[in-house]
Amino acid sequence: MQKIQPVVLAGGTGSRLWPLSREMYPKQLLRLTHQTSLLQTTVSRLSGLDNVLPPVIVVGEEHRFITRSQLDELGLDGSYVILLEPVGRNTAPAISGAVQYVESQQGGEDLIYLILPADHLIAKTEAFNKAVTEAASKAAEGALVTFGIDPTRAETGYGYIEKGPQGQVVSFKEKPPVSVAEEYVQAGTYYWNSGMFAFSGQTFLEEMRSHASDILSAMEKAVKEG
Repeated sequence: MQKIQPVVLAGGTGSRLWPLSREMYPKQLLRLTHQTSLLQTTVSRLSGLDNVLPPVIVVGEEHRFITRSQLDELGLDGSYVILLEPVGRNTAPAISGAVQYVESQQGGEDLIYLILPADHLIAKTEAFNKAVTEAASKAAEGALVTFGIDPTRAETGYGYIEKGPQGQVVSFKEKPPVSVAEEYVQAGTYYWNSGMFAFSGQTFLEEMRSHASDILSAMEKAVKEG
């Protein structure tokens, strides 16, 4: 099995959780339901996986010190990398920058990247571990894998993934009105978009060159310039 490189996306302010979540103390750094923050819980969850490399954490520059402090509380002894975003530019640039950074540091091995938002609560850790193992296997075959969540209600604040008969992604639907969300839930072929992904570095970079070369070039420059 190929090695898994986790990339934890810990940028953003979590404005929908205001006033608990604020610009200088965002949602992923809060201790909402445990003695640990959402970021700490996300990183700790990785210990249940096999063949996992030290995580790369993408975080806003203004949160660099509290992020490092929280990671050190976990006893990681510096076995992680923090990549700083001077300005948040959403998911694609953050992932692209992280992948290109790792690729520039390692010796040509084709890693499997596991992309994880830092603000998820996952109660069923065994199911999570199984899903990651299956996703890594598919990613090693060249697939871009996205993780869906069975919807429990007609939620209008989430994106939806339409699944085909062989598990392929048919379409992404972004934050539908309630009437459409109800149709998605009843159809049984739509899942909430978790924002979690798995893919090989080679596959991701090839797809970015084909579909978002401007982002790829910009982040390549950013990585080179530090």
